[in-house]
Amino acid sequence: MAVNTQNSSGRRRVKSSFFLQGRRELVIVHDKEEYLFGVLPDGKLSLVKRERIAATPVGGENT
Repeated sequence: MAVNTQNSSGRRRVKSSFFLQGRRELVIVHDKEEYLFGVLPDGKLSLVKRERIAATPVGGENT
């Protein structure tokens, strides 16, 4: 199957391996939100919204 085709409804059809490129997961950014897209141990796909974590400066405060 080609990487980018259209099905009978006219929707784009793309293999998950095209996005993952041999990895198990990747982060998708949409409207300033992050989502974790990945393959579970049983082979199913998962898409989960990531929690926001406050950024902490590397090395602490400047001295």
